[in-house]
Amino acid sequence: MDISHCQAHLKAVYGRRNAICLPSLNDRLSRLLLVVGELQNAVRKKQAVGVHLANALAWLFAVVNHFHDLPFAAALCHKYPPDHCGYCKAKPCQCLEARSTVGDAERNKARIGLDERSQALNLHLDEFQAQQLEIYGVLNQRQGIDNVLLRLLKEICEVVALGVKTSLIESVPEQEWEYALELADVCAWIMSAGNVLDVDVSAQLAKIYGGDCPACAKRHCECIRDPFLNRH
Repeated sequence: MDISHCQAHLKAVYGRRNAICLPSLNDRLSRLLLVVGELQNAVRKKQAVGVHLANALAWLFAVVNHFHDLPFAAALCHKYPPDHCGYCKAKPCQCLEARSTVGDAERNKARIGLDERSQALNLHLDEFQAQQLEIYGVLNQRQGIDNVLLRLLKEICEVVALGVKTSLIESVPEQEWEYALELADVCAWIMSAGNVLDVDVSAQLAKIYGGDCPACAKRHCECIRDPFLNRH
């Protein structure tokens, strides 16, 4: 399933429930942090991690769907080109750990081009995970899963921090683009965690959340408890 359809499917199933039970952005980010913590615990205890990766991705889409038509897939294509690292321009990535943030700022401010918009319409989750493996897999394997999960937590915290910075951003579309870029980083690190742990994240997501709500079995979730937590 391409990313835009996946986003739409999860909104159709869980959108009403989340709008009532988790109306604020911080509510949803808190749940995302919680499920990443569960993923860390599963890794530490050497337990199965597929469901936790699926939960993390599902909650990422819940955050994305908090916004009205956030250009999430476009931001993924913009920040993560399919044929090289967006920072060092190499494939596989040759980035140093201490990376300058100047290129980051310049790249984030650039307007998305027509080619990237076209890519966004057809970007599939499994293809994006494979792309992350080809470009960043060697580096991430060398640094290990603990580093990948720390980077994932750091990126979620940057989304939280963006809420403080948005008053400095001039327009709503620019604010949305900044959120989309930060959430693209979260997605990239979830997929990188899947690669280091040898899990097909999109397949796990489709297995658990590809149909009706797995908790209440309804087409439109009616759960009071979080449907994305501890579901096997």
